[in-house]
Order: sequence, then C-alpha cells, then structure tokens
Amino acid sequence: MRQSHSFVRIALVASILGAPLTAHAQVVIEASRLAREQAAAMVGQRPEWARGALSGPSTRFLIESGQTFGTDETGRIVRKKSGAPGRIGGLVYERGTRRPVPYVTVRLTSTEPQYVVEKLEARTDSAGYYEFKTVEPGKWSLLVVADRLNPIYAKPRGSQTITVARRQSIAANTFVLSRTACVRGKAAWSDGYVLYDAPITVSPADSSLLSRTGMLDGVGDFNICGAPIDSVMVWMHLRDGRSLGRATRLTEGTVRTMEYRPDAIDNMEGCVLRVLPKLNDGTPVPRAQITVVGRRFEQGARPAVVFVKEALSDQIGEAEFKVPFGVYEVLVVNPREGQTGRVERMVVDTNQKTAQPLRVVLRGASTPAEQGRMRAELLDRAETYLYVWTQ
Repeated sequence: MRQSHSFVRIALVASILGAPLTAHAQVVIEASRLAREQAAAMVGQRPEWARGALSGPSTRFLIESGQTFGTDETGRIVRKKSGAPGRIGGLVYERGTRRPVPYVTVRLTSTEPQYVVEKLEARTDSAGYYEFKTVEPGKWSLLVVADRLNPIYAKPRGSQTITVARRQSIAANTFVLSRTACVRGKAAWSDGYVLYDAPITVSPADSSLLSRTGMLDGVGDFNICGAPIDSVMVWMHLRDGRSLGRATRLTEGTVRTMEYRPDAIDNMEGCVLRVLPKLNDGTPVPRAQITVVGRRFEQGARPAVVFVKEALSDQIGEAEFKVPFGVYEVLVVNPREGQTGRVERMVVDTNQKTAQPLRVVLRGASTPAEQGRMRAELLDRAETYLYVWTQ
C-alpha cells in the first residue's frame, strides 16, 4: 500500500512537469536523498519563516488544516461532507534553475457564495511537492501565502481557480518563484535642489509577481530590496501627477543603481492644456469633473512617463493642466446633469508657451454609478501602464 501511494504521488508530480514518469521518479528520489543529508546540517539553524517545519520525504504533507469561520449573517451554510472528496497536488519550483522550493505554504480557499468560507493549508516538502488529501467538491482558489514566503523569493500575485468534482484528483499548475535583488538610487531636481519623500515602485515585467515599494529619504536616496530578478521598471512618483520610469535588469547578488534628475513641472517639455467642457449648444460647464491620463515610452535619456491629473473646471468652465510629452486620454463628466465627453487620443509632442484649448462636448445622460465606472476604467488603465511598459 505504501509503495502504491508513492507511485501515485510520483505520477502526479510527473504529470505536472510534463516529464517522463521514470525520469521524474529519479528526480524525486534524488531530491529526497539530498533533503535527508541537508536536514542534519539544518537542525537548530532553520530560519524564522521555516520554523516548525521538518525536512525529508516522510513529511510530504507538512500542514493540512481546515477551518470554518464563525456564523454568517448573510445566511450562508456550513458545507456538508460529501463522502466523496477529491484531492489536489502540485509543485513549487524556482524560476530558471527549476529547483524545488521547500517550506512554501500554499492555501486553498472555498469560493462558493452559498457556503461559509473554508481554508486549507499545505506546505511543500523537500521535493517542492504539496498535496491536499481531502477537498470537498466545489470551487476553490489556490495561492502561495506571500507573508510566509522565504524573503529570498519575490511575492507572487494572483491565484489559481480550481473546480473539484467528486473523487477527482487534480494536478494544479506549478507555482514558479523568482529570486530577489536590490536596487538603489538617487534623485534631485535638474536645477540641483534635493528631491525627497517621493514614492518609488519597482514593477517586474512578469505581471504574476508583486511590485516592491519604497520612498526617497531626506537627501534623495532610496534602497529597495526584495524586488524580483529579471527586467523591471523603477518608477518615481511626483506630486505634480508625473510618474517617471527607467527600465533595468536586476540580477541576484548585485545591486543596480538608478539616477533621476527631472525638470520641475514649470520647466519640463510639454504644454499647458486648457480643457473647455461645453454642452451641445456651446454652453460652458462649470464644476465639471476632468480626468487626464497620458503616457510616454522611455527613449534614450528621456524616462518613461505616466501622467495622471484630476481637476474641476472653474466658474467659467475652464481648467488648465501642464502636461509632458505623451499620448493622452481625457474624460469630462457633468455630475449634476449626467452628460459626459471624452477625447480618446491626443498627442502632445511640441513645446507650447501659450495654453492650447481643448474643447470637449458633453452629451447624453449617465448615472453617478456609470460615471464612476468610466473614471475607474481610465484610472485603472493608467495603473496598468506602470506594469505593462514595453511597446
């Protein structure tokens, strides 16, 4: 019986990696042997994030526990045991080397709204393998628990959605972890004045990984560790609506250095945009809500730019924005009567000393909820530009 169960486990892991059964069986056996050898050396030296865990092939199922959280005021019910549970297994390995990663906590959460939420946890063994042996049929969400992850690995974002049928065995998609590196830098205004207290974001090219954030200190320096290795964009966010980004490549064991010397907004390349909201009959719209979003790709010494600014038109129905070079979208909403208007593509590529008028005609009718959705979609697009920054 014990040999049969081991064979099932090896078959499941092999199916996840797409490797031949016999070849992967050798990998698992070798990983188990190495784990036994390393376990003795690790006694008393195990890091905080792995405390309480064991090593070796006998600890295949390190943690597995289910909980029902309190009573539910919405009338959700406790799921009854089906008597025919399924099981879910999978692997966690390192990007590039494909080495298995032990001590990773994986969480399975029920997502069916009619039931009280259930959570199960498992931890990977020395071969990077985890398994939930008893999973009730239904819909579940599977993810790596980021706050319990060894800090040498970048925190992944997102989860897998899994539907389990009665007595079904499922091989989950493999979780692939990236190692981390550090990036440091310095920022100052182009006229030499210190730039401080600006937030910094390190965005990985791989959107499945979480970004890392930091802040310029009082002398304009920053030092951020825990960013995933590989290509990243390092963004500095200014209070004037600009986010300035430079692409680089982080490698393990090295520290990349960045430098920013932006012009103050009054001296930057661009123009003053005067937005003029009008009704169909030409009537100006005072107190209109205006959202301006733009972007520019990095070109040589010019950093990438994402620009986001919101304002209300004044009593005569005008609002001015100083905008850098880029491609822009403009959304204008009359919150009192529900008319909306937008400019979906406007290019700013020349310096203009005088304000450039942009007439936006407001039409139709919309509810406050619809107006909120239009604004949220535009702002979400601006946030996406920080993570999808290649042409």
